[in-house]
Formats: sequence, C-alpha cells, structure tokens
Amino acid sequence: MSHYFESLPAFSTVQSFFTLLFASPGYAVRDKYTPEKPMPIKALRIITGLFFLVLGILGVLPSIEEGIFSLNNNNILMEQLFGVIEIICGVILLAALFVHATRKTIYRAAMIVFLFWVVRIVLAQFVFHTVPTDITSGAFAIWLLHLLAQIQIAISVWVLTKAYD
Repeated sequence: MSHYFESLPAFSTVQSFFTLLFASPGYAVRDKYTPEKPMPIKALRIITGLFFLVLGILGVLPSIEEGIFSLNNNNILMEQLFGVIEIICGVILLAALFVHATRKTIYRAAMIVFLFWVVRIVLAQFVFHTVPTDITSGAFAIWLLHLLAQIQIAISVWVLTKAYD
C-alpha cells in the first residue's frame, strides 16, 4: 500500500485530504476500498449524485422553483415525475459508494442515469421550449448557456459510466 503514496509530497492533514481527493491523474493515489478507481471519480460521483438528489427534491416540491433546470412550469405532474426519477438517479449514483456492486451493475446503472439525462435535455431544451432563432439575441445566449450546463452534467455522468465500462 505504501507505494501508492510515494509520489505525494508531504502536506498537512487538510492539504493531504484535498490532494487525495482531487489528485491529478499522474498521482498513483487509489482508494483502499476500490483500488482500481482513482479518488477524482469518487468525488465526481458524490457531487453528481448530490446534484440529482437535490434537483429531484426541488422537482417534487411544487412550491420551489428549479431555475434553469425546470422542465415545463405548466405541467406540475411531469415536474414531479421527473423529480422522483432524479431522486432515484441520485440514490443510484451515491449507493454504489456504500453497497458492494459489480462493475457491470454500476456501469448499467450509470448508463441508465446518462440516458435519462439525455432525454431530459431533449425535452427541456427542444420540446418544451422553442429554440430562439435570432442568434444575436440575449434569449439565444441564455438558451445556449442552459443547454451547455445540461450537457456538462451529461458529460459528468458519461465519465462515471466509462469509468466502469
């Protein structure tokens, strides 16, 4: 085990924690519970799982606005349905940290979350909202920003999926 930490410089306890959590791929830092997975993947899974969990809770509670991630403000039932699915996605991503599951199971679960998010992007950005046609308008820039934020989340889930492929 000690050979994993040979490339790390000596830091204080707090600095060592962040170095282990966010170490660059050049470091040979591994988690003792999942030796084949680097710590940044675990951090990405935690943040992405928490994102889905919070977004789902906001979707289920009709009195709270989801902001740029709302699907369709006119359809409360659909918001709540997607909220429940988002909570399940968050639990799936976080559960793999605490429950022993095979790589194949984690891969399939992450792929389901990824496919769900892609469907959500299509519904939120192209079906329920019209794409602004004037690319010089501020509305197009805001729409593009929302789309790029949702694509960034999809890429995060895709990275998690490929980590277990």
